[in-house]
Amino acid sequence: VSFKGGSKEKTSPLLIKIAAGAFTGAIGSLLANPFDLLKVRMQGGDINQAQMSVVAAAKVVYREAGTFGLWRGAGPTVQRATLLTASQVPSYDHAKHTLLDLGLLKEGYFCHFTCSMLAGVVAAGVTSPVDLAKSRIMTQPINPETGRGVLYESTLDCLLKTAKSEGPLTVFRGFSMQWLRLGPHTTISLMCFEQLRHLAGMSFL
Repeated sequence: VSFKGGSKEKTSPLLIKIAAGAFTGAIGSLLANPFDLLKVRMQGGDINQAQMSVVAAAKVVYREAGTFGLWRGAGPTVQRATLLTASQVPSYDHAKHTLLDLGLLKEGYFCHFTCSMLAGVVAAGVTSPVDLAKSRIMTQPINPETGRGVLYESTLDCLLKTAKSEGPLTVFRGFSMQWLRLGPHTTISLMCFEQLRHLAGMSFL
């Protein structure tokens, strides 16, 4: 149940929100994976890769593994985006309406800020392990004969090997940086979204 002008109205169940967020995130990340791969390689590769143009970097990937090489790491990329979009907006929306229903907060800037900050923490925690796996899979050495990575076979394989060799909490390495990136992004995006809806004459989310 959600509030609109002090009255209650029906809102989508939490599972529907999660499913919708997961689906849109999966589709969008799958389409954008080649650019994400090139970004990761140009940021984390050797000096020659770092100084390449996007086109030159794409040609290197194509020579190594063909067209499908541009979708290397698509598994963890899609998994990360699915988890992000399935946790970010749904956690904000559900937390907000729960707090409103309980009478703990009133609709407004403070409510939007509090719930968007919470959503940023949830999103960072959920995506940190998969983001770590994605980066390691995308930058691992490639077998020239098979065109496949030589260290990890999948996201789960990467996380298990990392936890075994470096400790379980290692899968959350970079959480603080993840939150510093997702926290402000989530807060600003959702607060702006709420105000734009209001200016357009629509009810708050």
